Amino acid sequence: MSLVLFVAITTSCAGTRTFHEYARAGDTVALGAGWKHNFDKNNITVTFTPDSGGSITYLQGDSAIRGSINMYPDPLSGLVTSYVTGINQTSNALSNSIFLNTATGFDPDWWQTVVFLDIPTSMPVGNVTIDIVNPQGETVSSTFEVIPGAGQVNSFSTDIAPLGNDQFDSLARIPHQIVEFSAVQEVPYAIEVTFTHDPDMDNGGSGKVFVSNPRSESKNMLWYDDGLSTKVILIKDHQTGNESPNLKHFKFYIVGGVNNIQVSSIAAYDENGADVQGVTASLSTTQ
Repeated sequence: MSLVLFVAITTSCAGTRTFHEYARAGDTVALGAGWKHNFDKNNITVTFTPDSGGSITYLQGDSAIRGSINMYPDPLSGLVTSYVTGINQTSNALSNSIFLNTATGFDPDWWQTVVFLDIPTSMPVGNVTIDIVNPQGETVSSTFEVIPGAGQVNSFSTDIAPLGNDQFDSLARIPHQIVEFSAVQEVPYAIEVTFTHDPDMDNGGSGKVFVSNPRSESKNMLWYDDGLSTKVILIKDHQTGNESPNLKHFKFYIVGGVNNIQVSSIAAYDENGADVQGVTASLSTTQ
C-alpha cells in the first residue's frame, strides 16, 4: 500500500493521486476513494480524462475495473489503540484518530475504499484525471501521469497463483442489512433486540444469518439465530475521555442472504439494569 493510501486510511480522506502516481497506458493503478458506503465494481462508472484527447469511460461491471475493496486499520495499530485508551501509543495517533472519528460523524466503523483500475491502452502521455461515480451519488476524483512506454496489467501474482476476478470479488462487501439505533433521551448501557425472518436454508428457505460487529472494542455483542429469528445482545464497552455516549457505537450488520428481516422486539437498559424507554432500531439494506 502506498503512503498516500495509508494516510487516506488514517484520515478518512480520498487520495488526490493514484498509486503509482506515474504509470504507462495499460498498467494497473490503485485509487484511495475515501469512506465510501456503496462503491462496488459493478455499480461504479469510471471516466479517464487526459489533458489532451477525448475521455474514456468504463461502464459498470467493466472487466478493467478490477475491484473495489474496503481496507481497515489493524485493531492493534497505534490509530485504534490510541483512540480507545485516550493516550498516544504512537506519535500523533490520538489526534489522528479523533480527526478520523469526527470525519465519519462519530461512526466507529473506519475503512478506506480502494479501487483497482487498468489504465486504457490508448491513453495518451500526460496528466490524466480519473472520476468515479455511483448511482447513490458518491464520487471521487484523482490524478496521475501517463509516461511513455507499453504498460502491463498487474496479475497480482502470489506464491501460489495470480489473483483472479473471483478472489477480488470475494474481498468486496456483499449485500447486507445495517442495524442502527435511535433514542428519545439517554444512550443506554445495553440493548437486546430480536428479529424475525423467513426460514433459512436449514429450515426450507434460503441463506444463513451472520451478525457482524464492526468494532468489538466499542461494544460487546452476543447473538443467536434459530433459523427463523435472531436475538442480539449489545453491551457498551469502556468509555475513554475521547468518547461521549453515542448510539452509533451500537451499529452492527446482518448478512447471509436470509429474506424479510424485521425487528420483532427491542429492550434497553441503563448500567443499573433499569429500563431505558424510547430506544428504537432501524434496518437499511445496502446492495
